[in-house]
Amino acid sequence: MNFKINRPVIRVIINNHVVTDKPHRFILRTDYDLPYVIAELVYPGNISPGNPHDSVVITLIYNTDTYRLFSGYIFKISKQKQKTVLHLSDGFEKLWATVLAVSYRKENARVILNDIIQKAGLTNVQIACPVVEFARFSTLQIPVSEIIRKIIETLKSYGYDYEYRFFFDADNTFRFGTLSDTGINPGERFAFETGVNIIEKGDSRFQTVALPIRHSQEIEVNKKTIIPHRTSLVISRTESRIMIWGWES
Repeated sequence: MNFKINRPVIRVIINNHVVTDKPHRFILRTDYDLPYVIAELVYPGNISPGNPHDSVVITLIYNTDTYRLFSGYIFKISKQKQKTVLHLSDGFEKLWATVLAVSYRKENARVILNDIIQKAGLTNVQIACPVVEFARFSTLQIPVSEIIRKIIETLKSYGYDYEYRFFFDADNTFRFGTLSDTGINPGERFAFETGVNIIEKGDSRFQTVALPIRHSQEIEVNKKTIIPHRTSLVISRTESRIMIWGWES
């Protein structure tokens, strides 16, 4: 893409309709250690283009290039001084809201995982789970997200001591796996160079123009492959940038 363009446009789609009111600001924060994102749309005054539980899709447009930034729902709406904030959530809300008590004997870990995410109402999934039979797996009434964490801990007790984790990508697809399989965020592999398209650089972090980059999405920095472990995107009337923290792959 053309990095000389520094005025991105975001398009907000609520319940499949493009919102004509322009947001004052959009923020999106992702983190390798968190299975959810922090996302907010801020509108001036009392403008509220949607209601809680409405579906939301946010895209980033640079001339002819269009990228998906977020897919999910309006979790809640709050009033803050002279602005209205739409707090957004992805599929993690379903994992947290669905509370189950489960009990399995001599069952495959993937079968258990598929079973509980179906009960949470998830249909778009990408899973890489080892074929291992749990002699016994049970929980009390807890959120599905906590059951998934327990599955990961149980896998470790069976010798699968990899960095298994779960999260939702920009298309709101549930992903479970490691960095070598489905535990990555898909997307374009952007390349950055100091003095070219890096605005500011510090220890293990740098700032550049607003781009559709999330944690665990491979990028290139000064000819080296980097895996971001944290991102902070801001698109507003006064600034548009993304801060990226990462380590060398």
